[in-house]
Amino acid sequence: MIIERKLAININKLDLGFDYDNVLFNSSECFVDLFNEYTGCHYTMNDLTDWDMKKCFPTEYAKLVDDLWFSPRLWNRIEPITDARLYLDILCKEENVLLVTNTHWDILSPKVARLKKCYPFFNTDNIYTGKDKSKFSLDVLTDDGVHNMIHGKYKKILMSYRWNQNFNCSQNGVRRADNFTGIYAEIQRIKESERQIFEMMN
Repeated sequence: MIIERKLAININKLDLGFDYDNVLFNSSECFVDLFNEYTGCHYTMNDLTDWDMKKCFPTEYAKLVDDLWFSPRLWNRIEPITDARLYLDILCKEENVLLVTNTHWDILSPKVARLKKCYPFFNTDNIYTGKDKSKFSLDVLTDDGVHNMIHGKYKKILMSYRWNQNFNCSQNGVRRADNFTGIYAEIQRIKESERQIFEMMN
């Protein structure tokens, strides 16, 4: 779904976009655990040096990597990122919170079911899917993929992981956060900055 950018920011409420995997849920962490169960290997999150997981494992496991992302076992075991439920509950009361995800339709249903269970306060009407997140009308996007930090007129918060450590946030006008406490602080900073701009223009 492609939505045109608003002409002006609503100073009272921001449109906040959050990625599903590795922002709201510990998807990659659970993936690695499940991968190890199937293979007997001992990979950790530190081995995920690229957003494209196929580049992180031996080529003979390429099909398994694809298959595991469609496994119900994966989506039944994921859990909210530390403090994500706390802060998202607060933000849902203060702002317009949207889930913005690049998710295959075949696994959207179990992911939404898990979302409803773990974030019962979230309005599931605010779920948007699409490969190019820069087309969505947002004030702020929080994501772990650097490809979503390049374009888009929204403010950008990058959730830190091993696979995005080499991304130069300062050169790309991106703020980095290590956890949800940091994400919430960045959102408050952005809102205060927009409030000051709004007051200067009026």
